Amino acid sequence: MNVESEINERRGEEQTFCENKPWLAGQREALEATLNNAPLETSLGVLGRTATDRLGQGVRAAFYLANREGTTLHHVVGMPADYANAVDGFQISAESLSCGLAMHTGLPVLTSDVVKEPLWAPWLWMAQKADFRSCWSFPIRTTAGTFVGTFAIYWRQPREATPQDLELAALVTQAAAIIIARHTDAEMRREA
Repeated sequence: MNVESEINERRGEEQTFCENKPWLAGQREALEATLNNAPLETSLGVLGRTATDRLGQGVRAAFYLANREGTTLHHVVGMPADYANAVDGFQISAESLSCGLAMHTGLPVLTSDVVKEPLWAPWLWMAQKADFRSCWSFPIRTTAGTFVGTFAIYWRQPREATPQDLELAALVTQAAAIIIARHTDAEMRREA
């Protein structure tokens, strides 16, 4: 390897580190909040804010938690109250919108334009009111293999997911799985 190649490689590594530094700091803050027994809304709120900071302008992120039976989703943090109330208790099924469908299949549901997606037709009023056109939903799965919720990204404009977007979503859902599992364990201990 020549000197110029080594310099370019080092610059690339430094740039990657600088780009990842805010993500690592936000992830650490969310995990520390969890370890300090902060409410789930606080820990996941930090994680969502960190993701939207990384993604840029015109984006929102939200987390939804499945009930213990795994049949419905409930808004935790990220969306306005009227939207959260409208979607609270959404069924997890093959006929569900993005988040319920992602939980049902265990796969991301990437709706690049809700206006063009037939499943969204009855809910377009809600998307318009919340000011989004694109909705990506990612299932959150614990290390035990249990699906516990979803991470959703909402864009104001139609948008396809890039490989970098998918990579970030994978990091967010992994961190969220740890946070949710810790929170669930703490709740079960309190109930016992």
